[in-house]
Amino acid sequence: MSERIKSMSLKELRKLVRELFKHYGRDEVYKDEFFEYFRNKGFKDEEIKILWVKVIGKSGLVRLSFHIIADELPPKEIKSKAFIKLIR
Repeated sequence: MSERIKSMSLKELRKLVRELFKHYGRDEVYKDEFFEYFRNKGFKDEEIKILWVKVIGKSGLVRLSFHIIADELPPKEIKSKAFIKLIR
């Protein structure tokens, strides 16, 4: 695990989450947006994967959800798109 992520305090983690949601200006952020945002902040993909899990599991600020995407009814294939929703 990256030292930067490993040593991050809960306070620092929550600050990052609040900055992320402020950047997008809404209370939902898709996983691909999360990755793009932190890549632009200089994080590596492996760090972002760990950060995604920490944000969901430890920040206490978000809930993981999914949008279900189906082009027709009944769907031949169901796709989902993960996002986090700000709850505090």
